[in-house]
Amino acid sequence: MTSITLYSPTIFTFSETDKVDRERSIEFINSLETHFLKGVDITIDLSNTIDAYAETTLVLFAQIHSMRCRNRTKKKQNHIQIIYPTQDSNPNGYALFISTGLHSALEASSEEDIIALTTRNNFYQSGNSDRFDDMVLSNWEMILREEISIEQQFLLHQGVSEAILNVKNHAYITKQSLCNKIGKGRWWQCSWYQRSKRTFVFLVYDMGCGILGSYSKENLTDTECLREAMTEGYTRYNNRKRGKGSENIKQVISQNVETERLTVYTDNLIYLFQYNDGIASDRCVTSQVLAPINGTLVVWTLTLLEDE
Repeated sequence: MTSITLYSPTIFTFSETDKVDRERSIEFINSLETHFLKGVDITIDLSNTIDAYAETTLVLFAQIHSMRCRNRTKKKQNHIQIIYPTQDSNPNGYALFISTGLHSALEASSEEDIIALTTRNNFYQSGNSDRFDDMVLSNWEMILREEISIEQQFLLHQGVSEAILNVKNHAYITKQSLCNKIGKGRWWQCSWYQRSKRTFVFLVYDMGCGILGSYSKENLTDTECLREAMTEGYTRYNNRKRGKGSENIKQVISQNVETERLTVYTDNLIYLFQYNDGIASDRCVTSQVLAPINGTLVVWTLTLLEDE
């Protein structure tokens, strides 16, 4: 079997304001999939990355974990090896990949390893339909550990739970074969709370068909379709009575925060909702990347109001 070494970019980001590094980051992740499908042995060299963001590292975790899951179903398996930054030669990169626990997530090769990430309260975790209730409980326990009001705890939990429920119910409606290999309704998440700034961050990613692939377009343009799909009261089933993550997230925003940002990456589109000083706004833009990420990535960042 042939082999290849793939090098992560020095700056690992999806930021639209840094188009060169964004393009390199997406190309790197997509190249992992391309060479995996070709049956090539892959060495993933992360040693030169000095700056990486949660968005990109979560998608990297998902990509590598997905390859490990699918590898187990192949008669002739790919050999997957990862080279990490060292503390001496790249202290910033070492802190990003080792000190954060990302290393443990990237090396998780079995469902037992994945469950252990949750047990050990790793920032990076993954769940599927079979473990949905356990993950909901784990997320609730994570929120309960923080010194915020009961109302804030409940609404954060509601928004997070509905976000992963949306993945479970809708993300893989046209990808049953993939589900059979990685686990039905598989998602990957990353979350933390920065107490000094009262800032809560939650990211969830799936490798499904994308929002446009699971939501009825009704003769709308792609940007109009995504904006409607993210509008309060709508779901991918066009049923106003069904809840969904964006509705409950916006409920949290309007009642309990100073500032907020909700960003959704899907297909080649980016949806952005912002709340600041009592004013809410949203927009949907077409990303100019040559190759979009697969699936859907949701990034939710909020600064909670002080308790009265």
